Amino acid sequence: MRLFRKTAHVPIDHQYFLSLLGGAEAGIATTTAIVIALLIEELSVSIIATTAVITVCVQAFNSAASRYVGMRTSNEIENEEDHERFQPLMNAMMQYIAHFSVGLLPIMPVLFVERDIVIAVSCGVAFITTLIVGTIQGKFIKLQASTNLVEMIIICSLVILVGVGAGFLAR
Repeated sequence: MRLFRKTAHVPIDHQYFLSLLGGAEAGIATTTAIVIALLIEELSVSIIATTAVITVCVQAFNSAASRYVGMRTSNEIENEEDHERFQPLMNAMMQYIAHFSVGLLPIMPVLFVERDIVIAVSCGVAFITTLIVGTIQGKFIKLQASTNLVEMIIICSLVILVGVGAGFLAR
């Protein structure tokens, strides 16, 4: 028996949509984890901010490069037409922009909030951003939206916990 499955209607090309969501999800979770690890290590604000910005740049580029290579390989396997060869590059650029711009959000509290509450504020920013990204995804995909949102929150939490653990290990 074949079940009927709705097709998601996204506002842009579905691969671009996935690149934006993937970049945003990775950017917020990993940067928050790094900021918290550096805060636990009790480094100066300037070292934390500098290290976090450098890390976001490197992570965003790595994320985009992985997206590019994965899409190029997929296109080669599927024998895509020559006009589709630029799609992996556009996807990689979108992934980079999303990862970098959203990745900067958890760094802002380090610069503007008292050190005593910066971990709570950075985590709050991460969870609010994850909720926004998950809500956007759910609005357009509509399939298992609440399950996907819960998974995103759990994954974000686990990544942040890895950062907490790394911070205590480095201490």
